[in-house]
Amino acid sequence: MTVFDKITDYKFKNDTGLVNLSGGFFVSLINKIYKENDDSILIVTPNMFEARSLYNKFYNSDVVLFEDDEISFSDGSSVSPELKVERINTLNELISNKKRVVLTDVRGFTRRLLSVKDFDKRNLSFKVGSNYSFENIAEKLVDFGYERVSMVEKMGEFALRGFVLDIFPINSDNPIRIEFFGDDIDSIRYFDLDSQKSTNKIEDVTILPFNEVSNGDATLYDYLNNPIVIYKDYEQTKFSYEKMASDSVELDYDFDSFYFNFSSINVKKRMYYFDFDSDVSNINLSQTIDFKIKSVPKFGENFDEINKYVKNAIGNNKTVVICIATTNVNRFLDELDFSYIFTDFDNVLPGKVNIVKDRLSEGFEKDNYIFLTDYELFGRKTITPRKSRFKNTSKIRDLSKLEVGDYVVHSLHGIGIYNGITVLKKNGVLGDYLEVLYAKGDKLYIPASKIELISKYNGKDGYVPTINSLSSTAWAKA
Repeated sequence: MTVFDKITDYKFKNDTGLVNLSGGFFVSLINKIYKENDDSILIVTPNMFEARSLYNKFYNSDVVLFEDDEISFSDGSSVSPELKVERINTLNELISNKKRVVLTDVRGFTRRLLSVKDFDKRNLSFKVGSNYSFENIAEKLVDFGYERVSMVEKMGEFALRGFVLDIFPINSDNPIRIEFFGDDIDSIRYFDLDSQKSTNKIEDVTILPFNEVSNGDATLYDYLNNPIVIYKDYEQTKFSYEKMASDSVELDYDFDSFYFNFSSINVKKRMYYFDFDSDVSNINLSQTIDFKIKSVPKFGENFDEINKYVKNAIGNNKTVVICIATTNVNRFLDELDFSYIFTDFDNVLPGKVNIVKDRLSEGFEKDNYIFLTDYELFGRKTITPRKSRFKNTSKIRDLSKLEVGDYVVHSLHGIGIYNGITVLKKNGVLGDYLEVLYAKGDKLYIPASKIELISKYNGKDGYVPTINSLSSTAWAKA
């Protein structure tokens, strides 16, 4: 039993209202409910900002973010290719009945999706030694949203050369080469994008579509197979939906073709997390639980204040749990002038200062327990790493093919805008440098002889990616 089990005695009950929680405690509560029930959990927020904010407080791998984006209402296609890839891969995980905690906003909750049965059927499976009609491959892959090219350079492309199929599937970290002998599959291998050389052999591969169906008859709720749904600020979530519907009139598109009515989704197991909602009279609650969570102060590396606060807490018979994950532990310990023990969340001792080298998004106080984290102690938040599977860059082989205004990606500094070649003097020697523009007026100069440090960003036409800043750590966290 962890310390969180001790301070959270709540057992799931339908239509429960939750009040006076902090973000850190809410995460602990969700983890407990998730462990104690066989169901997935779907958390629905009024907007994607709140969904992302909650997502960044979780650290377990079973938690995923289903991030919807604006839809091109002329053809129902996604605007952001990265988000499309993440959604398709998430849905593919969910149809395999993997239990998950999924966070989304009202847009993702009400979005029309292909039925679970039809989504499960939309794939191509290849196995060494099996037979597949080679002449039908191109037509099928185009129907799946893949683009036919002369040479595969990024995810979503395929090429046919003789009886060889090269493809970079949406559900693979590497491109794949399938060699046919007539209609028989002779070999399947990964290959390297830069060298185009084949690498490791594999026995089989399943290829998922690279496009979405945005006017189906299912929702995210259906893919989770009757999950526990937790609405964050239900009235605000409902208001966000109503605004989406009213905006559709101004944008002149058939709203019902892309989204279900919010109230029509038949949720059987519900909970309500009230953070900003004040009027809950329209919700029929079975019970309301006030967790009475108190916030804890922020110290900003002021060790005098940290020592004073902790010693005062122990003097008042509190149990203090200090969670440190991003700091130098030895340096931190040198500054403390109270006794402590090293332990873990399973073995916290009451009435003591317990130091746990583990992550908690933010601290809180509940009953006789006080939790402090890197955020309160040092002002540092640990963000959940979220690595996109979308490979949206291609190697620049010819500088003349790069035009001013093209988006480029530097391995360390992220996405910027190519601004041409300029001549600079370094150590008394003139040389050609590539100028790349970043956010906040930042500029990066790269020797033309080291063009391999950047690659060209390949996004959907008209899609504008977020430009990084040289002073930001956002790209390193991606």
